[in-house]
Amino acid sequence: MKRLTCALIMLCTVICAFCISASAKDANEGGRSTGEYIIKESGDSYTLSFTDGSSSVSADTLTECFSLLPSEATVILENIRTDKPPKLPEGKYTLVGALSVTEGIFTVPEGCALTFDSLTLDFSDSSGSYMRIKGGSVMLRDSGLLGSPSGAVLLDYLSSSELTVYSGEITSESDLAAVRAEVGTFCALGGEIVNTKGSAVSCSASLLLAGSPKISGTGYDIVTDRPLTLSAGGAAYSSTEELCVMLSEVFRVGTLTEVLYSSDSERAEAVRIFDREGREYGLTHFASSPYSDEKNFSAVYLPYRVTYYGKTGVFKTEEVLSGEILSAPTAPEIKGYSHSGYYTDKDSSHAYSFGEPVTSDLSLFAGYRLKPPTLKISSYLADYNGASHTLAPDVLTHTLLEEGGFFGYRWYKDGRVVSYDESLELCRHSDSGVYSLEVTFYYSSDSVTVRAENVSFVINKAKVPLPTVRAKYYNGENQSPTIQKSPYYSVSRVSATDAGVYPVELILTDPDNYSFEGTSERSVSVPFEILKAENSWTVSPSVSDIYEGQSPVPEAFAAFGEVVFSYSASREGEYLPSLPTGIGTRFMVASVEESANYTGLLSEPIEFCVLEERLLSLTVKSSPERLSYTAFESFDCTGLLLVASYSGGREEELGASELTVSYQRGDTFLYGDNAVNIGYGGKSCRISVSVSAAEYDLSGLSLSDLVLIYNGSYRTLVPAISEIVGKDGYPLKVEISGGGTDVGVYNVTVDFYTQSTNYNKPPSKSYSLEIKPLSVEALWGIGEFVYDGTAKCPTATFVDVLGVSRPLSVLGAKTDAGDGYTATAESYSRNYAVTNPTHLFCIKRADYDLSGVSFSSSSFVYDGKKKEVYVQNLPDGLVAVGYTDGSATEAGSYTATVILSYDEKNYNPPKPLSLVWTIHKADYDISGIKFEDTEAVFDGGAHTPSVVGEMPVGADGIPLSYRIEGSATNVSDGACEVKLVFVSNSPNYRAPAPLSAFVRVLPKGVAVIWEIDRYTYNGREQLPSAHSLECEIEMSGAAVNAGKYTATARAVSPNYRVTNPEAEFEIFKAENRWTELPKIGDFYSSKSPTPTASAYFGEPIFDYY
Repeated sequence: MKRLTCALIMLCTVICAFCISASAKDANEGGRSTGEYIIKESGDSYTLSFTDGSSSVSADTLTECFSLLPSEATVILENIRTDKPPKLPEGKYTLVGALSVTEGIFTVPEGCALTFDSLTLDFSDSSGSYMRIKGGSVMLRDSGLLGSPSGAVLLDYLSSSELTVYSGEITSESDLAAVRAEVGTFCALGGEIVNTKGSAVSCSASLLLAGSPKISGTGYDIVTDRPLTLSAGGAAYSSTEELCVMLSEVFRVGTLTEVLYSSDSERAEAVRIFDREGREYGLTHFASSPYSDEKNFSAVYLPYRVTYYGKTGVFKTEEVLSGEILSAPTAPEIKGYSHSGYYTDKDSSHAYSFGEPVTSDLSLFAGYRLKPPTLKISSYLADYNGASHTLAPDVLTHTLLEEGGFFGYRWYKDGRVVSYDESLELCRHSDSGVYSLEVTFYYSSDSVTVRAENVSFVINKAKVPLPTVRAKYYNGENQSPTIQKSPYYSVSRVSATDAGVYPVELILTDPDNYSFEGTSERSVSVPFEILKAENSWTVSPSVSDIYEGQSPVPEAFAAFGEVVFSYSASREGEYLPSLPTGIGTRFMVASVEESANYTGLLSEPIEFCVLEERLLSLTVKSSPERLSYTAFESFDCTGLLLVASYSGGREEELGASELTVSYQRGDTFLYGDNAVNIGYGGKSCRISVSVSAAEYDLSGLSLSDLVLIYNGSYRTLVPAISEIVGKDGYPLKVEISGGGTDVGVYNVTVDFYTQSTNYNKPPSKSYSLEIKPLSVEALWGIGEFVYDGTAKCPTATFVDVLGVSRPLSVLGAKTDAGDGYTATAESYSRNYAVTNPTHLFCIKRADYDLSGVSFSSSSFVYDGKKKEVYVQNLPDGLVAVGYTDGSATEAGSYTATVILSYDEKNYNPPKPLSLVWTIHKADYDISGIKFEDTEAVFDGGAHTPSVVGEMPVGADGIPLSYRIEGSATNVSDGACEVKLVFVSNSPNYRAPAPLSAFVRVLPKGVAVIWEIDRYTYNGREQLPSAHSLECEIEMSGAAVNAGKYTATARAVSPNYRVTNPEAEFEIFKAENRWTELPKIGDFYSSKSPTPTASAYFGEPIFDYY
């Protein structure tokens, strides 16, 4: 085996460097000289150190050092301490090591980009130093920034200011935020940002969080007035530690405030959001915004909530922001109801306008109204016939009718209510007109009214035909028309003698329901005509022969007119009133002159002779005892003595037995005969008699006065026989006029008519016909009413002779409430007599309608003045005459009761009207009172904030008092919230809400006594000691290795702050020595060497050569 012998050699490596030596300049403001500095270059790195071993350097010296460096360099600061920070040139610098600034602001200007890589930048020994990024940029990697009471970092001035934290920490114990980003961009990708006294970050600039940075402040971790972005450089924020963020605004209801961008619901879970008044709000994640183009963000979403209520409760909720306009949703359907819109109250009295923007939470109630019923009604047309006609709806339905709904009716005519029944029973023509039907459908507590207008109901008047009046011929007597009697009209009395046309007036007995054909007048005239009579000879013209010297005795009688005789000597000759002289054949004609009443007559010529003298005549010497006869009697010759005169003058008395009797017509006297011829010897003498007409025997007619009961038909007298036949064969006609249908006393006239001239026409006879009323029973209607200011009276009807129900006239209507009123019924027609004409009824007192009554106000605020309430909108007749507890001055709840005066006769006592009203306690004006945050130095006692201002005095003279709740004694109490609790001793004022302020106890500064020895490296931690007479002190900063170190003294109690917390000490390099000298034995080539050695310090390293 080959043996190798090697020597163990210990090596020291030395880095080549160039050295720059110079005299350090004095520090600004009389700073002391720090001696020479050396910048050592190693590649792109430059190490700054001082020749005299001092670490304190002036700002000018540092500024000079940086000015000597290239624009891109890594600068290693070997525990540099400066009174003021340097002025940095433009460029990109990476700073390594440690830099302490005791005064002034470390400014990173525009164009300067710093990267802190394992750098400690310490402002903790300064009262107001910090790093100001003024347009430049700073990145932290494994570095630390120790802030002063003024914080650690400020970004301002230019928007190009940037701070990016990858790792390391920024710490501060300051009322100000550790990082204040006013403009620019602050991006936290890792590391820690801690402030033990205030917030960690205060930001008005862009704030980006990514990765898992730890941001921890006192009170709030971040105070910002802009949203946070939870991503940067493609990385998302992934920290699970709770992050408290105060957004410097007040979130108001009805708004959406975006607070976290690039967020999802999981990332947002670790973030708590507060407003500037300390109220915490939950976050809502939005994948996209309904109000902007923003995507994936979390927001404080405080929408107004719109709740829609239907009949059975909530059927929809909706979230909207302030100013949005709602769209009305479709309301749930309800059988029998239609949707009437939305209302802000359950009573549907205040409609909501969907055109107005939303400004608060809303409860909207779907309003419903009953659907109107289906109503159809036809007009009616009929002719009057005395029967009743029904006017009623043809169709009347509602979907809820079978579910407890019902109808109410109200019929109108000429604007007046005529009935509340379902239908109208109408009969007379006067019932005709235009009706309206108002139907109200009731269901539960709801109702709906529908109205059918202009329903025509017509009962035409029945037509009465005009009678035909038969004409009569002139007969020389007074004549009347013969018209058939009718119950529908009466006939005027008309009579005349002369030929002509005479009007007969017909007058309707019921003009309300009947009319004559062809006219609407109540009366009409029909013509009654007396025609010109055809004259005739009742005694044919005749004349007897006469002896010369005698006057002819012609004879002729006409039905009408005076007969005139004329004579002529020849048949065709001229006829004159005087007889031609001489004897011989003569001719006579009889004539009657035509008149307006009859035609004329002219007889044929009658031949007679004027004889020579002989027995000339018979004369009456002694007249018969009897010269007056009636028709159909024979001549009585008793007492008659005639003298026959001859042409020779001889006279002869003739007794009755020698005489013959001849009558003018027939075998006996007839009416109109005026003479009888007594014959003797071929001669006759004419004895004038008077023959009057005979009298008819009327005993067989059996007529007398009569009393009947009304039965609705026409009534008159009826004779036992219809005619009487006279001896001449002519009948005596009987005609009866007069009578009636209605109750009354009628004069019935019996007229006689005959063509016989031999009988006297019996004079008209008058009889009395009395029609008495029919007794009927009144059917009385409802007899109980409720007072309403109008006259009340029960109705009554009866059943007429046709079985038709008809109304009665009822008197005795009353207006005022009362009992025992009597109504009296009378028939509109005198044809009926009511058997039970009176009926008792009552009018009950009414109730006042108080539904519209309200009070003036029910709520006041105490102001030391008297407050009053009063009632309003009282119904007519109800008067408030006073109040109990209707006025007061002191705060409290009162019940006002109205003292009412009312119409006690007609109204029931009204329900008591009362109002619970309140004078609310007033609020004290505390605007002049300030409760201010306070800081106090620890002294072992309790501290509270200051109360500034005087307590207000109320209108009742009682001042407001207060007490303070809470205090702070120790620093560990932190910012203690203390409440100023107001106490009201007045019954008229509320105690104001407590005011809050913070009190913070600051640590008391103490100086420690340092005990520093000379330390030599011994492989163990070594640390100076310090102590204080006031508090316990704990140390930190122990070191093991040789070098210069800073020991830190800290009071164990947070109530104290060490004013000289640091002291430098040095551990000197120890003189090392072998405790076992190095040695190695021979070994085979196939084996590894096994050297041995040991030293007091360190582990030996073996190298082989």
